[in-house]
Parts: sequence; C-alpha cells; structure tokens
Amino acid sequence: MSYQETINQSRQKTGAPERRIQRNVSAFLHNVIELFELQGKLLAVDLRDSTNSLKLPAALLIVGMCLFLGMIPVFLGGMAFYLHQQAEWSLGASLMSVASLATMIAAALCYAGFRLSASGIGLLRRSQEELKENIAWVKSALVESDSAGLSPGEAARRRYSRF
Repeated sequence: MSYQETINQSRQKTGAPERRIQRNVSAFLHNVIELFELQGKLLAVDLRDSTNSLKLPAALLIVGMCLFLGMIPVFLGGMAFYLHQQAEWSLGASLMSVASLATMIAAALCYAGFRLSASGIGLLRRSQEELKENIAWVKSALVESDSAGLSPGEAARRRYSRF
C-alpha cells in the first residue's frame, strides 16, 4: 500500500509547518500581550507622576479663580471708593481702573497655572513614545517574520536587542 505511505508522509510534512505556525503565532501574541502589559504599567507611572506634578498648578488655578471671583464685590469696590475719595477721581473711573488691575493680576495667576500644568501633562510623552516603539516593533516583527521565515520573537530579538 504505497499510496497510503505517500499520504501519511505528506500529512507528516504538512503537520510540521502547522505546528511551527501555531508556535510562531503563539509566541508573537505572547510578546504583544507582554508589550501591552508593560505599556499599561508605564502609563500608570506616567499618570501618577503627572498628577503629582499637577498639584501646584491646580492649586494656583483654584486660588487665582477664587481671588478673581471673591475680590470683585468687596476689595475692588473698596479700592474704587478709596481712589474716588483720595485722588478725587470720578466714581466710574476709579471703579474701572481697579477692576482692570484686578483682572490683570488674576490673568497672570491663571497664565502661570496653565503654563505649569502644560509642563506636567508633558510627562505623558514617555508613554506615547513607548507606544510608538511598540507599534513599530509589532509591524516590523510581522514583516520580518513573513519575509525571513523567522518567528516574530526571533525577528524582534534580532532587530531590537533591548527587548
């Protein structure tokens, strides 16, 4: 029964590539899952660092806004009446000049808070860069493993020695 031997031999030959493909896909998926786990951990660290660095800017923004809103009726009115009495300005001119000065101070505080918060949010760039590298690795592992006949893990090890 030579035809049965031929069929059995062809099945054995075709079975080996299937197992290799299964191992390669399994190894590749394992590497991808591991990369996403590490990406998640890095994002958690970056978020923790960002929130720690945003405490001062948030406090500045809150204080600036509270001062801006709280001093309008009391302090600004008092300063305007003081200018009206001491400098003999008209009531309208003294009210407008004090309101303008207070607006400039509040704007400066808010600007400082926004500038500091923007630098704190910049800490997330580390996660963005790592995500770009991970996506590039996945793409190159797929391309190199297809073209060179390597497993994705082997292709990645050859290309990226730090992984």
